[in-house]
Amino acid sequence: KGLSLQAAGRFLFPQNFGSLIHNGQKGEDGKRLFVDANLKLSGSLTNGDNFHVSFFGSGEQEYRGYANKDYTFNSENDNYQLGGNATYTKRWNKHGASTGSVSYSRFQSSISEFYIKEGQGISQDSGTYYNGSQNRIAELRARIDHEFPARRIHRLGFGAAYVLNRSILEFDSISIPLARGQNDVSRVNAYVKEEFFLGKYLTLQPGVKLDVTLEDPKVYFQPRVGIMAKPNKHWRIRLSWGIYYQFITENAFVDPFGNQVYFWQVADGSRTYVQQSMQYVAGASFNKWGLN
Repeated sequence: KGLSLQAAGRFLFPQNFGSLIHNGQKGEDGKRLFVDANLKLSGSLTNGDNFHVSFFGSGEQEYRGYANKDYTFNSENDNYQLGGNATYTKRWNKHGASTGSVSYSRFQSSISEFYIKEGQGISQDSGTYYNGSQNRIAELRARIDHEFPARRIHRLGFGAAYVLNRSILEFDSISIPLARGQNDVSRVNAYVKEEFFLGKYLTLQPGVKLDVTLEDPKVYFQPRVGIMAKPNKHWRIRLSWGIYYQFITENAFVDPFGNQVYFWQVADGSRTYVQQSMQYVAGASFNKWGLN
């Protein structure tokens, strides 16, 4: 019935169009570049179904250098990200709509530091030091959702998904040999949500989600509830509460130069703790005179 193609991209080059700059007072050099792009193809069919396929990618490079008569220090930090998603929505006449999707995303970060110290008559003061780390994290997700049409007093929705996460951390330096750690965690989840229309001015939105890890089976129960009130046609007030589990965490270690290096890691509930949060949200919106 119809197709739409969207494309966008950016190229940012702060600090003198990405070329090396020099600060005479501090003896510092620096460079930073950032580029990203995305592409999306979407379409609709004559039977009311629709689909979209999208891809994205980004890259960032940052370089810092410092030199004087005693030592030279260089540092480079590179970040790259890519991913894609394919989604198809099938409409079932009076029985609502089902949506299936497959997505993949990956992020990679690398840090390298090089340090040369010039001795002043004492040989042990001289030396060359290197420290490098690389962190990769990826996710593959297959998901299906279904939502029934709204009835007079309620609307029901449910869904399920399979998720595979992988994290890799590599560390290398002159004093520490190459070390590599990899963690894979897969899980299945399912949810049910309901909306109850309590008259014209109040909607109750209870729901529950279950995550089950597969390598070391554990069940994570996540109840949620929301309330939406419409005191009049201009105001909307929302209150919600829920329990959420985070299966991707950010941790840190200290490298030989004393710097904190942050890295992403998959949480499996055994070697790495799965973080839990209890969230409360309140909000209000107003719509009148063309303002929203």
